[in-house]
Amino acid sequence: MFPRKVRGRTTLLHLILQTIGVVSLLWLTFGALNWLWFDFTLGYKPYIEITMIVVAASILEFISRSEETESLAGLSKELISSVSTRQTLFSLAAVFSSLVMLKDDSLSRVFLISFFTCYFFWINWSNRTGFRALNRLLYRN
Repeated sequence: MFPRKVRGRTTLLHLILQTIGVVSLLWLTFGALNWLWFDFTLGYKPYIEITMIVVAASILEFISRSEETESLAGLSKELISSVSTRQTLFSLAAVFSSLVMLKDDSLSRVFLISFFTCYFFWINWSNRTGFRALNRLLYRN
């Protein structure tokens, strides 16, 4: 088990890497659907806004975590799945509430379904294996 100070650094680095992965996933999904499904007719502006909303939701979820789930070190698979679901729901709620409040219909429903499906799998995989691998990589003796 790692000391709290070390776990905090790893947790913060994990959040940064996870967020970079989410943003990359969002734009890969956008690019693939724009190329394969929509023949380059999707505009970029709403997706830039969605990127900022998803990043803000990730940071807000991280700040509001309880002390026992702040670090993923030593958590059971059930608790890690619970944290992953919570992260996904934070982003999902933020995106859909902004869509409802702004009455924005320029976002593709196919994109939203594809992105949030991939998002959940990325977050779940990252929380289950990425955090422990990052700990081993940074603090091996």
